Amino acid sequence: MKRLLAPLWFLLAGLFLLEAWLWERLGPLVHRFVNWAPWRPLAEQLSRRLAALRPYPALACVAVPLLTLIPLKFVEVALLIQHRYVLAILTLLFAKLLGMGVASWLFAICQAALLEIDWVARTYAALLRARDWAREKTAPYRHWLERRLANETQGRSWMRLRRLRRWAQRRCRASRA
Repeated sequence: MKRLLAPLWFLLAGLFLLEAWLWERLGPLVHRFVNWAPWRPLAEQLSRRLAALRPYPALACVAVPLLTLIPLKFVEVALLIQHRYVLAILTLLFAKLLGMGVASWLFAICQAALLEIDWVARTYAALLRARDWAREKTAPYRHWLERRLANETQGRSWMRLRRLRRWAQRRCRASRA
């Protein structure tokens, strides 16, 4: 049974690491955007005020922007109903990236106040443990992939791509004949 569940656990760990990676990358990206020159004074004032909030108002400040993305979910469903799958996927990705980026940025500002709430602190600690578990679970595969990509960048990938293209051309010619 354990052997049958191993791929599922690996997939779960990979998805969790993807989420953690996005969380770590999108927060600073939103921070750079918010601190962009035209509205820098407003952003600095907003950051100072958010950092000074007590725990539960800080929690509301992190949750409210995420709740404003809910209408995009209805747009996604409407697009799926109309069989506009690519647009629905793009809307899903936009909402996911925007929501995660804003939440990450706000959490970074309000982290001290948020961690004063007991259940938030416990959840945060559990998520950090889950991230460490996921890294441990995927470590052998990540090292294998890193070595593989290092080998691919040394010219072998072009040879394989060329061989694949020639094989596909031969198959195409054979099917025409």
